[in-house]
Amino acid sequence: MNVLVTGAETFLGLRLIAALRAAGHSVTAFSTETSAPSRFAEDPRITWRPWPTRKDVFAKALQGIELALAVDLAELPGDPEAARDKRLTKLIEAVEASAAFRLVLLGTTEIYAPPQGVAGQLDEDAPMRAEDDMSPRARLAHTLEARLAESAADWAVLRVPLILDPNNPAARNLVRGILAEDAAAPGRFHPVDSEDVIAALLAIARSDKTRGMATHMAAPVAFSDRVLDQELGRIARLLTDEAEAYDALRPSHQPTVAVFSTEALEARTGFVPRKSIWPALSQTVQAVIHELQSDGALDPLPRKSGFVSRALELGEAPLAGKVVVITGATRGVGRATTLFLGRLGATIAAVDSSAKSGEALLKEVETGFNGVSGTFLEADLSSLEALRDVAMDLSARFPKIDLLIHSEDRRFNTRRETEEGLEMTLALHHIAPFLLSNLLAAPLQAADAARIIMVSSDEHRDAKGPDADETTFQGTDAYAEAKFQNLQASYVMAQLLEGSSVTVNAINPGEARPEAAGDGEIPDQPQQRATSVKESAMAIVTLATAPEFAGETGLYLEMDTIGASAPATYDEEAAWKVWEEAAQLTGLAHASQDEPASIIQL
Repeated sequence: MNVLVTGAETFLGLRLIAALRAAGHSVTAFSTETSAPSRFAEDPRITWRPWPTRKDVFAKALQGIELALAVDLAELPGDPEAARDKRLTKLIEAVEASAAFRLVLLGTTEIYAPPQGVAGQLDEDAPMRAEDDMSPRARLAHTLEARLAESAADWAVLRVPLILDPNNPAARNLVRGILAEDAAAPGRFHPVDSEDVIAALLAIARSDKTRGMATHMAAPVAFSDRVLDQELGRIARLLTDEAEAYDALRPSHQPTVAVFSTEALEARTGFVPRKSIWPALSQTVQAVIHELQSDGALDPLPRKSGFVSRALELGEAPLAGKVVVITGATRGVGRATTLFLGRLGATIAAVDSSAKSGEALLKEVETGFNGVSGTFLEADLSSLEALRDVAMDLSARFPKIDLLIHSEDRRFNTRRETEEGLEMTLALHHIAPFLLSNLLAAPLQAADAARIIMVSSDEHRDAKGPDADETTFQGTDAYAEAKFQNLQASYVMAQLLEGSSVTVNAINPGEARPEAAGDGEIPDQPQQRATSVKESAMAIVTLATAPEFAGETGLYLEMDTIGASAPATYDEEAAWKVWEEAAQLTGLAHASQDEPASIIQL
């Protein structure tokens, strides 16, 4: 399709052109700028030109156009309203004179009278402001709509409130006013993300039901001025050096009554706004902080907020193209970790024992912020045979694995044995990570920089030793011993892999056990100082992804702080004994402290 975009120089026009180009359309761009941005300059599908002033040149430029998208009113950067009115009127006259193309005009909801109270929503028939009470942009939009309403042209109008985008001067001015100038927040904050605006414009262009109609849209939910104030403060602290621990995750905010009804838009086009406002709001705050620092109004402070929390706030995908294998992925901290990794763009390979829970997890991963793909492998992680099958399957699917996270975390109040006769707790928390890490050595070493993460527990400090005299089985003791041996094997593995592209680290993510116990498992006990599941998951994901841990190996972290495990875990002779015993139990080739291999292979 040949598409005309007017207002090509605006932040929305540039985004729209990129979207049209990605969809394979040819674009003619009318702009007040004489030359195209560098990213469009060499593209043969994009013709960038200043608005034609001669009638014959204008008519020639419109030849072959099938759709015109006029987004000039997205912003008015130093352009007199009269000049823009003249250009858009000329475009309306052209569409009136030709049945060859449709015009979709971007309008504004500023034409509406302020809503009274909080009970109702504004629809397309809501009362208008008096013209002398309209802003210049609203007045121009209202004039153009009136002109179209009297014509027989093929037209449609999309009215939008504030468009959240870090490149939108209006959005930055609002944020700057609240953060730096003590301006009041709007009573009900109901903006719209720029990506939703673009999607709605294209949906309107495709729909036969929108001819001669004006409709409006906004984000799925609105928020109060109090919530906006709180969020701007929290994000600003996060993006400077003033962040507190509680700032790392957004609290749950109660939405208020939406200002604008989107039912008419959905009925006519099938389009429903879906974008969360938070990533764009965070990006806008970041842009404002950069402005304030450039202007000298804010010191250029070092940023201490975490890599993961920043990426989540800004909707970034630093793990795009990376493959993550995670065990214990459908429960508690493992599940939260998996969802965070999906939001960061990783391709997820989740391993756990419940197919039903795995299906639900994948659905949430694939419909999340970045819509990443996922694979679920159902397996009994206590079974050596099942682990070998999983490793073979994963190696066939993924020639390279960037992250392997062992987050299985179960304990039992009675002694249980695996099909190979191993005590269940030891099998899940020590033998399984040992075996799976070894079996996946090839795809891990094929990655540019792979990380193996062992999710540990501070309870390893309570281990009594494998030869402790116990007349009855104690689930807590078995758990502590399994985690202790897992740490010993982790340090040996880190030693064997030193100098390679694979690092091995362990982390105690705190005590976060919100879920009910399964059959035969020890019920979760509330902890006085328990961390939330999300906080624990954030700590794991940070160790697994943050640049500051690149190349670091053999570490033990307490949440987000590098610490030390129990002194006895660093006894090399005892650790190698544990390693060799695990190698014998799993049938792997022998390796010893005297004959170290890069990592034990079958």
